[in-house]
Amino acid sequence: MSKPSRFDYGWVVVGVGALMTCVAFGSMLSLAVFLQPISQDMGWSRSGVSAAATIDFLAMGLAAFFWGTLSDRFGTRIVVFSGTLLLGAGLIGASQATSLWQFQFFFGILIGVAAGSFYAPMVAAASAWIEHHRSLAVALVSAGMGVSPLTVAPFASWLITTYDWRTAMLVIGVVALVLLIPASFLVQQPPAPVLPHEDVGRDQRTARHQLAAAHDRRVACQLHPRPAAHHARLRRVAQDRLPARHHVLAPHQRVPAGVDARHPAPPRPEGVHRPQVPRRDGGVERLVGGDCILAQIRHEICYTQRL
Repeated sequence: MSKPSRFDYGWVVVGVGALMTCVAFGSMLSLAVFLQPISQDMGWSRSGVSAAATIDFLAMGLAAFFWGTLSDRFGTRIVVFSGTLLLGAGLIGASQATSLWQFQFFFGILIGVAAGSFYAPMVAAASAWIEHHRSLAVALVSAGMGVSPLTVAPFASWLITTYDWRTAMLVIGVVALVLLIPASFLVQQPPAPVLPHEDVGRDQRTARHQLAAAHDRRVACQLHPRPAAHHARLRRVAQDRLPARHHVLAPHQRVPAGVDARHPAPPRPEGVHRPQVPRRDGGVERLVGGDCILAQIRHEICYTQRL
């Protein structure tokens, strides 16, 4: 019997990202198809019409910082939804423009700002969803930009030939809204990453404990390059002297004045508190659990050697 495969929703997010980048960048790059019809119909210079493409890229680059900040703060869905509305408004507004500055505003600024809301947020969302094939996911989202001239531009050329440039741009704007508004609601926040302490596998816990013990032994040998028997004797001495010599500070307490922080020996206060151990820079470090015991033993070894 074959093992049932688990569906990964991250690939839906990847497909939505490819669709969004294809429609957005395809609409922006289709200006080359509209250049001659607009210039002949409106009497505008080709340089003035093509200047909208320069404004597109400038607006897209500047708006990417704004969209990235909003994506980190409010999530990717609201960002791509807002970009979809701006894209549709820019295309529909440009189709009704009666002056050159209106066309440059709608097609240049609005569409450029809208295009900046798709690529970076969707790449970040796809990277957060996909863990094992992350490079493939980013490549698929980026592929939407590559295939955009092969999809939107031929469609725009057919519409211009059949109708006129205003109708063609209006239809592309409506199609962009119809496709991207439902797609934006498919974008969901990625699941929270699994924390190390939530991993309950027995083998993994054993491996972590073994690595931690090996690290502690390696650090101790680097600090005190002496035979293992000597270290064992010092550990026994430290364990015997630890309850009487080590000072335990409460979270609200500090080392008393006149007491060397590297050799704390005031009496233990009543109550159970989390211990603090001294560092080489004279400060103290709060530790819990097994790390606390190992750190205290290492401190007592250092103290015994100085004696």
